[in-house]
Amino acid sequence: MLDVNALKAADLQGLSKSAVTEFAAALLAQLAAQSEQLSARDAVIAEKDEYIARRDREIKFKDAKIERITFELARLKAWKFGTRTEAMNAEQRQMFEDTLAEDEADLAAQLEALQGDAESADKAAGARQAQTAPTKAARAPASRRTPPRT
Repeated sequence: MLDVNALKAADLQGLSKSAVTEFAAALLAQLAAQSEQLSARDAVIAEKDEYIARRDREIKFKDAKIERITFELARLKAWKFGTRTEAMNAEQRQMFEDTLAEDEADLAAQLEALQGDAESADKAAGARQAQTAPTKAARAPASRRTPPRT
């Protein structure tokens, strides 16, 4: 049998009819195999494109979440360290500082988790959400509450 890859036009001149038929069948089989390989390669490329698109969406979502948390953290720091003209009694101040410390620690933890490894951040966020979901549903976020005026 002739090697298809090393074939020259002069090699085809002296072939018998049965050899040409056999050669044509071999070429068709090789063509079908290459077509299957290309189809498999296209499927792998499509999967990788889908994976890349999904990761891009996740990155955009996490970037937006980091930006939101950073803004919230800056706002809480401004409340904590900014000058305040209204006076609070000791109980109100203590309640405000406790709530502020909780919110700040929670936001800092969320920010660290989002900036860390994507897989570990996904696992930590799922566990943290499962633990804090009843608490947050039971009360409004501390950043939305204002201490009563005296």
